[in-house]
Amino acid sequence: MSLASTLPVGQDYAFAYGRMATLRQLILAESDVYRLVGCHDMNELERILTELRLTSVIDQSITQAGLVLEALEHWLKAEVEDMVDSTQEKVFHIVWMENDGAQMAYAIKQKRGLTSNVSRKPQSTVYVIHPEDLQRLIETDEAGTLPPTLVTCVRGLLKADSLSPKEIDRAVAQSYCEMRLQLAKASGSADILRLVRHSIDAQNIRTALRIPHDEAKSIELYCFKGGTIDPRNLDSLEGIRSSIAQSDLHYHLLPALDHLEDRNVLESGLQKVFTEDIEDMWQKVLTVEAPFAFAATVFHQLRVLRAIVIGKRNGLSPQEIRQILPPFLGGSLFQH
Repeated sequence: MSLASTLPVGQDYAFAYGRMATLRQLILAESDVYRLVGCHDMNELERILTELRLTSVIDQSITQAGLVLEALEHWLKAEVEDMVDSTQEKVFHIVWMENDGAQMAYAIKQKRGLTSNVSRKPQSTVYVIHPEDLQRLIETDEAGTLPPTLVTCVRGLLKADSLSPKEIDRAVAQSYCEMRLQLAKASGSADILRLVRHSIDAQNIRTALRIPHDEAKSIELYCFKGGTIDPRNLDSLEGIRSSIAQSDLHYHLLPALDHLEDRNVLESGLQKVFTEDIEDMWQKVLTVEAPFAFAATVFHQLRVLRAIVIGKRNGLSPQEIRQILPPFLGGSLFQH
């Protein structure tokens, strides 16, 4: 039982807010990312990792970069679950399930003989769908307590006559979009629902801007359902511009359409959208939104750290690593 669950209604989130006043001091600043990207090798990277305020919360004997990130994921999940009432824990599956999709897609491709000897199974220490439950569904068709949306997706992909790896990836991603939307709606939070829908919009806009011209008329086949923008209207640059202009994304994204030669301009605009969504949640002191904002921010920052570690392990230069990094999500309300 969490400490929050022993408090009267309202006070549980007041406890969470007070705890986050301390925890937000740990959140990465963009300068921390610059230091890590600019370091010379893995030894220096691991030394810097251990100096970050964020890593002060884990066992200080852990110094190997991969293990540090795993420990941080476990700490974050445990910290958040201790901050909120048990009835609200499920909404955080929206954050935790980010790693699940890759594992599910790999397992289905492996079952269908679409993996090779050099394929590597995605690894994750924080997940919503237990890998053993997923494997049981794939091997024996035993659904157990798995979400119906996921079960339907897996069964359909296993029965289909012919599928490419990309088609499997897309179908799995769509099922996870649907599950995240269901969780957001069930939470009763308009802010969390908006964040999830905006994340779908972002993926669809990226897809629409890079799809070959001769495939643009079938854009809805490549996009996900559930965003605030109808994917069918993203079949041309004019359609993309018009759709964004009529949406609540216009302020941050319309200027980016004039600089499509620089991918960073678009990503910077999307970063501002997500930062604004997160900041709105941070203001909801006595609800689940503030703990959710904290969890989403730190989990995203762990993705950034993981990308840096992968880049350094593969000998990429600082310039090359910057090209593969997700946009940094921080926000003034989390940085001091």
